Amino acid sequence: DSDLPLDLHADENMRADSSDLEHLADVVMRDSVKHQLNASHCVALSTRPESDIDRIASKVAAAGITITALPQTNLFLQQRGISTEPARAITPVQRLRHNGVVVAAGADNLQDPFNLVGRGDPLEIASLLMVSTHVTALQATQMITSDAHLAVHGEASSLSINQPANFVATPAANIRESIAMGPPDRIVVYGGVVLDNQIRNRK
Repeated sequence: DSDLPLDLHADENMRADSSDLEHLADVVMRDSVKHQLNASHCVALSTRPESDIDRIASKVAAAGITITALPQTNLFLQQRGISTEPARAITPVQRLRHNGVVVAAGADNLQDPFNLVGRGDPLEIASLLMVSTHVTALQATQMITSDAHLAVHGEASSLSINQPANFVATPAANIRESIAMGPPDRIVVYGGVVLDNQIRNRK
């Protein structure tokens, strides 16, 4: 009734027969669901053959479902205790994006039994994405910014002339350096207003 976007935790396991995401896409298309839906985790998809991933990703894209990768929790939690070389417990970001799926990234557990580390920093998530999924710095940044906005609000966000701006500025030469260094000094602007000017390294 509130017309709020809905986030569903799907396929948070490493079973190749797990089919939450595909079932969700089938239901959305069968019933012509118009509600903004996001599926988080989706790590079981990484155990499927590439042809299966492409088939399911095409359904997800057609259904308009966004996906949020949660690398910190899933890389820590799934496959623990496996003595052989474990599969990577993260959704197949590259194949999903290749098939037109909007893939955001975030964190759902911070310093708890399911993930002992984490500080709620999107730049930390971007760094993990680059290491675990081989996306570029630009792609990782898109996943924690504009794609995350689309997953939450159901619409794209961009910087436009004469429009209120939403962004975080860091003292870095480029995006890669910002992700690599995770500088604590940040200026947060929301709706064109400076909300926080965090200067922690004053001498």
